[in-house]
Amino acid sequence: MESARPAVAAARGPAVPSGALDFSAATRSAFADLSGRTGLEHWWLVRRRGDEQVVLADLAGAGARSSAVPWRSGVPAAALDGGAPPVAPVVADVPAFAAACAASGLDAASLVVVPVLSGQGAVVGALCGASELARPDLAAHLPGVRAAADLLGLLLEQVLALDDVVRRAENAEAAAHTDPLTGLGNRRAWDAALLAEEERAARHGTPTAVLVLDLDGLKQLNDTAGHDAGDDVLRQAGAALRAQVRGQDAVVRLGGDEFGVLLPDTERAVAVAVAARVRSALGAAGIGVSCGVATRTGQDGLLGAWRAADEAMYADKRARRGRRSAPLSSSGVWSVRAPGTAGGAVPAVGGRPPVPAAVDRGVDALLEVARAQVGVDVAFISVLEGGQRRFRNVVARVRVPFAAGTSEPREGTVCDLLVRGRLPGAVPDTADSAVAYHPDVRAMSIGSHVGAVLHRADGTPYGTLCAFSQRPDPHLGAPDAEALAALGRAVMGLVEAEDAAEGRARAVRSRLEGLDEQGGLRTAFQPVLSLADGALVGHDAETAFPRGTAAPGAWFSEARAVGASGPLEAAALADALDASRDLAGWVLVRASPATATIPAFARRTAAVDPSRLVLQVLGEAEAGDLDQLRSALAPLRRDGLRLALEVGAAVDRGGERVLALEPEVVVVHRRVVAGVATSRHRRALVTGLVAFSEALGAQLLARGPTSAEELAWLRTAGVPLAHGVAPDAAEPAPGPVGGP
Repeated sequence: MESARPAVAAARGPAVPSGALDFSAATRSAFADLSGRTGLEHWWLVRRRGDEQVVLADLAGAGARSSAVPWRSGVPAAALDGGAPPVAPVVADVPAFAAACAASGLDAASLVVVPVLSGQGAVVGALCGASELARPDLAAHLPGVRAAADLLGLLLEQVLALDDVVRRAENAEAAAHTDPLTGLGNRRAWDAALLAEEERAARHGTPTAVLVLDLDGLKQLNDTAGHDAGDDVLRQAGAALRAQVRGQDAVVRLGGDEFGVLLPDTERAVAVAVAARVRSALGAAGIGVSCGVATRTGQDGLLGAWRAADEAMYADKRARRGRRSAPLSSSGVWSVRAPGTAGGAVPAVGGRPPVPAAVDRGVDALLEVARAQVGVDVAFISVLEGGQRRFRNVVARVRVPFAAGTSEPREGTVCDLLVRGRLPGAVPDTADSAVAYHPDVRAMSIGSHVGAVLHRADGTPYGTLCAFSQRPDPHLGAPDAEALAALGRAVMGLVEAEDAAEGRARAVRSRLEGLDEQGGLRTAFQPVLSLADGALVGHDAETAFPRGTAAPGAWFSEARAVGASGPLEAAALADALDASRDLAGWVLVRASPATATIPAFARRTAAVDPSRLVLQVLGEAEAGDLDQLRSALAPLRRDGLRLALEVGAAVDRGGERVLALEPEVVVVHRRVVAGVATSRHRRALVTGLVAFSEALGAQLLARGPTSAEELAWLRTAGVPLAHGVAPDAAEPAPGPVGGP
């Protein structure tokens, strides 16, 4: 391929960091491939920046000795500006190359230098290869080197353009507030929007409405069709929601299959109409949804509206139970994540062509490059698994009858033919080929096709990378197939990394989904005693998992890593509350700030008398999150809920959490308590914490003393409460203490 084709890109939603393209990994893969095919040991990619050349990537220490050197004195300038040929089997025979090598300190006996072009054909850099040995056959490899240069040029262009998009996103502080699956805002975006809009609504008295939506049947869909199918439905739902609201409205994925919409300056009647429109749009896509609507009041604010909308959504779900539809598309297949179906195109930046407004996965980004590289309608990766072909990734600018996550029999498909060597790498016109009447060709409306077989790192076949148009393309040929194969080798590193990460995530989700079959989680209660008189004042609820499985901390950390900690925390809380109904005294339960601020938490705890509960808040939280948490818990605290903070977290960051939350209990971790009777440092820390908690008007709770000596020292030091101690182990002492 003599020059790069213009990159054709389409809209795909909000931006994510361009690192998803992994340009370094792609160049390393391309260099390794070129080295193996040409015999040149050294490869480097140079970008021209004004009068300088900047080495972006190199293999085996080739290229300039510093990151930026004058362009005119480098090897690329000798070929691109000085008239030297692109290939020099013997450098000494080309004076311009010999002088450039001497000036840059490059020891090369043979060289190849080809330009790297922008989508408009401008020279933006050079791809260079060198060897310390003469390579008489080097000219034969020139077409392959040019194809690699075209590929890297397009990839570099995509990276640079995406960088501009990401900068805008970063300036708006949106990068950390975006759900990568749907492109909508995430829970952090929701919390920030509620906080900001609450201030505006309170200041200006404007009406504000909240919608809470929950998709029907998503768990069943994940169980029957797989999580890829469920993910695609979530993407469709996000796109449909975004299309039904105004630019000033906030649309977020709250987590799992739940979405939230914040409608500023909106009366209830209008919000109800929006909800009906949203339900209709989702229904047209075959997605059933339960919906709740509420408006802000001056007394309860937007957090109260969120709680009310959440309760209304659950009431709607109960009313609709038994007649909900599975979230399938109206066509009965999953609609492809086709560019152009949602979001808007990002304008050209710096003369470069439009780029995707978002790339939700690194592999999708490279597929978009592949589609643009050969100027086709569709590009996809298929995985050949036994007798099945599964579409792993799909990008398209036309409607196609398949989507990422769908599978079908492998035998006889174009992918199967490609792997078996019975289909050429490039077919410019399928009507004039042996596959003219092939079922795959007819079903997909393939007019022209180019493909490459993908191999794993161990050399075994993985699947195919295919690109096609619905029209013939007489210019499609071997260079396109070679470029696609080179990109395929680069993309496989990302594919295998993503597959490994997804495999780990699936394993965690599978363990979580199978938890009930293993006996489920349960709650173990440790007594909390008054060290002054040995009285039982409460119980500490600790989550226990089936015997022989991972420790509780591992369950929660693994769930957190795959975004499933919310449901697990909710299940643990529900079990603790149910199991504690007949226990004497108060009960200490735990929740992260994210869990403690959702309406379901308030609904659940309000049902069991908040005055019996002490909530230990887990983990870190930003200042805005603390404000949100304090506001969310205020109604429960008015009804008697008390808060606890563990000592390490409580005094971090200048005591910000203590000042914001004003806990009634300060918890000392068992690591501090263990050995406190003999450790001077532990005793000093606990003594200080006694004074600290007394100044707060809080009580100090020591977790897990294990010996009579530790108990005696804690009692003498004035620690009022201890957890995990048998009632007969605490000797009475004068002075009543009572519960927190």
